[in-house]
This record gives sequence, C-alpha cells and structure tokens, in this order.
Amino acid sequence: MSRQADDAGQLPSPRRRVGWRFSLRGLLGLVVVVTMVGSHFYTSWKLRQAMVQLKQLRSEVGYLNETDRSKLVVAVVPTDEPLTWKIRVRTPALQSYQIAYSTLWPAGSPEPTWYSGQPLPGGESLVTLRLFSDPRDNRWKIITLVRNQGNLWRMATVLSDRQAALFRGSHDTIRGGIQAETVVAAGRSLRVIEEKWFAGDGGLMLFGQEAPDDDIDGLFAELQPLPGLPFEVQENRR
Repeated sequence: MSRQADDAGQLPSPRRRVGWRFSLRGLLGLVVVVTMVGSHFYTSWKLRQAMVQLKQLRSEVGYLNETDRSKLVVAVVPTDEPLTWKIRVRTPALQSYQIAYSTLWPAGSPEPTWYSGQPLPGGESLVTLRLFSDPRDNRWKIITLVRNQGNLWRMATVLSDRQAALFRGSHDTIRGGIQAETVVAAGRSLRVIEEKWFAGDGGLMLFGQEAPDDDIDGLFAELQPLPGLPFEVQENRR
C-alpha cells in the first residue's frame, strides 16, 4: 500500500521541449533553396540590364523589327557626322522603291524639286545622304549612298554657290520626316528626311505649310514607289 501511495503522490515530471534540430541534409537543402532564389533574382536583373542595352544598340544601328514583308519599313540611324543623314530601309518584296533627294523647296510648290532618285535593291539597305565639298573639284554636292549586302550604289548632284555658302554656315533649322521606326503599306511614298534651313527672320513661321511663300533650302529625301519590274530583275537584264 505504501508503495502505491508513494507512486500516487509523485507528480509527473515536465517534458523537456525539443528545440529545432538541423540535420546536415536539411542544412544543405536550405542552402540550395537560398542559392536558387538569389540566382533567380540576379539573373532577372541581368536580363533587364541586357534588354536595356539591346534596345540602345538597336536604336544606334537603326535596327528594323520583323514585320510583314509586304510592307515598307524605315528607321533613322543616328550619326555624329556633320551634314550627314542615315536611314535603314527594308523594301517590300514585290514593290520597287527609289530614294529621291533635293536641297530646294520652291515657293508655291507642294513638294521639293527632286533632283534625281537612286533605285533601292530588294531587302534591307543602309542609305546615307551627305552634303559635302568634293576635294576633287572643290564643289559642294549632295551625294546618296546605298549599301546592300556588300554592294554600293552612289549618285551625286552639284549644288549652287548660294546653297554651298548657306550650308557652310550656321543657321536655324527645323527637322521633319520620320523620328522612329515607321511602317507603311507598299505603293505609298514616305518623306523620310525634311530638314529646313532658314537664313532670314520669320522663316520659322513657315513650318508646317504645304506650299511655302519663299524658297526653302535644306535636305529633303523621300522614298517613292517605282513602276515596272523589281530592281533585281532590271539589274539582271542589263
């Protein structure tokens, strides 16, 4: 009886709390999870940085996005060269185009006086227009260069002495034409460059007029559709 009484009088001893225990396997698993999460965030950050740099590089070279090949696609190529303009063009598959150029918009005319036009080959081309003094004869000219798949086509026109003096100096200008990548339907013309020089007072008021009141000097370039066979077929028949 006394033994039973002693057992009954004893209180159950409190259980000890078991703390967190990490096994080597659990610790390694935690390290792997933390590493994977950190790697994911780092990779995402690097990807965003790469996309920003890619966008900047595409802008610098005038990259043309993939579009319907039946459309005319044009983008401006930035350049630090003085009196130089560059555009990248992808012509439609079944429509020939030329790059027409001018330095004079006559008074009362709805468009510039186009001096000439250089046909563009199919596919993607880099077009450069430049105002410069030709060292061979010391005459100022406007030249058009078309580069496509290693081939080069050029066309130049001599400028008047009055315009040569104007382009050598510094004057107010107004820039028009395209400012970003532009896509238009085949068969339509597109004014890609429209930079006007103003030497006199009040010239800036002419901006936006279809037919100027006075002659306007500048650099004008337009992509114009051509009738007939595509450029490559015409070249092969020569």
